[in-house]
Amino acid sequence: MVDNAPMTLAEIAARRKVEAMKRTIVLPLVDNIHQVLIAFLRTSEFGEWLVDEEKQSDHFSMFFIRGNWKKSVFGLGGKRVPGEWSAIRSVPMQLHVSIRPSPQDVTVRLTHTASLRTSDAFYGRDKLRLREAVDDEVNSLHAYLRKCYDLPDEPRLIEE
Repeated sequence: MVDNAPMTLAEIAARRKVEAMKRTIVLPLVDNIHQVLIAFLRTSEFGEWLVDEEKQSDHFSMFFIRGNWKKSVFGLGGKRVPGEWSAIRSVPMQLHVSIRPSPQDVTVRLTHTASLRTSDAFYGRDKLRLREAVDDEVNSLHAYLRKCYDLPDEPRLIEE
């Protein structure tokens, strides 16, 4: 969602704190990992991820956004800035998915970055709710990958 009311960079910095959450899933060598990841992210029950058109994706890195975003003033700091939100699904978030194949396995690293309100009354609660939501979605992806590839064992899941 994009709101047309512009914000200055100073307003954004004063009202937001960026939180990054990193998780890694290690799978045996599998086919079509990109398509499977995109299928999950575009249809996630936790909220649809859209391809981030401000960043260039390639075979090893994919970029997505979700949540409430506003247009930035004169394109400063990019074409969009975080907007207000009231539900965890509308938190302005970015997702970087990196895929590193090796002869033995495929490592999928997920870096969720969210912009949270910095007011003392909300920040701690929002941070906890967001981490729980990210954990739930990563656990769902973890189960989805095991099911899609009919893996006999759980893929390794690493929280960083």
